This record gives sequence, C-alpha cells and structure tokens, in this order.
Amino acid sequence: MSSLSKPSTVVGLSLIATLSLLVATYTQYTRVQARGIKPQPSTLTASSQLNSKLGSRLTTEANPELAWFNLTDWMYLLNRSDPQSPEGVLAHVVASIFTRDTGALASQMENSSIQFGLDQWLTEKGKHNKRKLASLDTSSPWPNTLTIAKTESSMNGEKYTYWLKGTARTSEPGVFYPIEFSIQLVKDTQGKWLVNDFHLIPQSWERR
Repeated sequence: MSSLSKPSTVVGLSLIATLSLLVATYTQYTRVQARGIKPQPSTLTASSQLNSKLGSRLTTEANPELAWFNLTDWMYLLNRSDPQSPEGVLAHVVASIFTRDTGALASQMENSSIQFGLDQWLTEKGKHNKRKLASLDTSSPWPNTLTIAKTESSMNGEKYTYWLKGTARTSEPGVFYPIEFSIQLVKDTQGKWLVNDFHLIPQSWERR
C-alpha cells in the first residue's frame, strides 16, 4: 500500500501546484482586464523633472467604476516615496482629499483650532488657501479617482504645480462628474516641500 500511495501523492501535489499557478495567472490577467487600461508611464515620470520612478505606477487614466485600483496606486506612492519629496507630499495631500481630512470647510470658520491631516503639508498661505477645496468636502459628490494630467516647474526648480483630473462619485449608482484642480508646491527656507496654493476648476456639480 505504501508503494502505491507515494506516486498518487506526488501526482496530487503536482495537480495542486498546477492549479495554484493557473489561479495566480488568471487572477493577474483579470486584474489587468478589469482595469481596462494598459500599463503606461504617467506624465509625472515623463516630465523627468522629479527624477523619480515612483510615478510610473500612476496611470494617466482611471476607471471610476474601479476606484479601488486608483486608490491602491496612490497608497503605493505614499508608502514608497520620501515624505519630504514633492511626490511624497503630493501623495499625502491626495490621501487627505480622498479621506476628506482637509479641514477646508472648517477653515471658513473663525477661531478653528482643530488640526487636520492636510495641515502639516501646508505653508501658512496654504492653510488659508485650502478653503478652495471646500466643494470637495461636501457630502455628495465626493472624489472617486484622481490621476496626474501634467506637471509644471519654475525655472529655479523651487516650485512645482501638479494638475490633477479625475471623477467624483454621487449617491446615485453609476453617476460620476469630472473634477480637475491643481496643487502648487513650494520649497521653504529649510528645503522642505509644502503646498502653497490650490486652484479648483468649477464644475456644474458644485454645491453653491
């Protein structure tokens, strides 16, 4: 009996290994298919101004129905980049926007002493200008996907402007609205990158 069971055990293990490989391959294939996009370098890397390969993980398009993948890309950038680098600061700012930890609405009130996640990445001017993000902090719609549309830098390399585009989700299933805004980073006297200003392009969905 022992001599017969050994070959069958080997065959069983081989089948399990083959099935595992097939499942892994199929999972990877369906993930790429689900995203509906081909991996491509983002404009962040193409600009070559940041000298960073981290931006290549951020695609230039994002499917609003599969926002999880877009969020995963931003979390990857946040966790793998230097928090003091321009792309690291950008990732923290986007995370604050996704989680609505900006305090944009609170900044419109006087005597507000509450600290928000976005505040540590802002200049004093930026803390005032974050109120421009107020429409992204309202109950609906809320930011769903964000990608980098283009980057600009000053001649001295001490100011970067990132243009972001994406979608906002509403409480109605399958209804999305386009959003587009810029984030301006400047280098302070200590060499630290901070957000100095925002520019939000008004959209018809904004609650006024």
